[in-house]
Amino acid sequence: MALRVQSWTPTGVHGALYRPSHTPEPVDATGIPFDSPAIHWTIAGQLIVRLDRFTLVGPAEE
Repeated sequence: MALRVQSWTPTGVHGALYRPSHTPEPVDATGIPFDSPAIHWTIAGQLIVRLDRFTLVGPAEE
């Protein structure tokens, strides 16, 4: 299956989470919502979005 997306909303990022310190060190790779305080200690690699309006389509329909 494939999706045809009509609207979407950015909700956060996926990336490397660092521990706050004088010499920050990576602790995890995870998804962080925009409203999390940890967003300031994250180096983003991908945007996370919520699909608001979409329809399912078969591969032959594309």
